[in-house]
This record gives sequence, C-alpha cells and structure tokens, in this order.
Amino acid sequence: MSTVKYFPDQQKFSLLQDFDEAGYLTYRIENGAWDIDHTVINPAYRGKGLARLLVEAAAAEAAEQNVALTASCDYAAAVLAKRQP
Repeated sequence: MSTVKYFPDQQKFSLLQDFDEAGYLTYRIENGAWDIDHTVINPAYRGKGLARLLVEAAAAEAAEQNVALTASCDYAAAVLAKRQP
C-alpha cells in the first residue's frame, strides 16, 4: 500500500510503500510559489507510477493552500503539463 506523507518543515513529500520510503519529492519556495525541484523513486520501486503519486499529492496540497506550483524537475513539469486544460 502506498502512502504519501507531507513534511512542510522540510519542504518534502515522502512516499511510503509497505513502511519503506519508496521515494520523495522536494520543492523550494520562490516568490511565494512552490517549485518542485526533485522527484526521486528508489530503483526497486520504479515503473509503478509512484512518482506521479508524489506530484499529484504536491499539486493537491498546493491547491489546498492556494499556492502556485511550478516545476524545475523535468518529470514533475511533464506531469503538471498534462494536468493543465
């Protein structure tokens, strides 16, 4: 089972898969917006769509907080672009 936990003090979202950290996403705050700068999935968990879960969790949290979201991470930028109408 996949669980995403948000650590605002670390500007990080962590994805737990059966109690192991399968990956994480970090962001930095620039001009009041969140810029996703890294999306990392451990090799044993790749190819399962888990990175998308992290980006979606960050997007949902940013929307809830009414914060603009950008991505300098290529993967996150591609996922966010597909979400745009």
